[in-house]
Amino acid sequence: MSTDVTDKNVLVIDDVVESSKTLALALNYLKERGAKKVFTAVLLDKYVDGKEKAVVPDFFSEKISNKWIVYPWEKFETN
Repeated sequence: MSTDVTDKNVLVIDDVVESSKTLALALNYLKERGAKKVFTAVLLDKYVDGKEKAVVPDFFSEKISNKWIVYPWEKFETN
C-alpha cells in the first residue's frame, strides 16, 4: 500500500460480507501499518446458517440470509 495510514482513522468499504475473512485481513493489515482506528462498512451483511463472522462490520445497509445476491450491474450477466 502506497498511502501512509499511520495515526489515521480508516474506513474499509465492501459490497457484501459473509465469513468476513477478507475484512479481517484488511483490518489486520491496516493496523500493522499503524492505523489509529479502522472502521468497516458493507452494503450487505449476509448471515449464513451456522457460520460465525471473523469480524462484525461497524456499518451496513441491510442484513440478509442465505440469498444469492445479484447486483444491478450484474443483471445482464446472470440472465
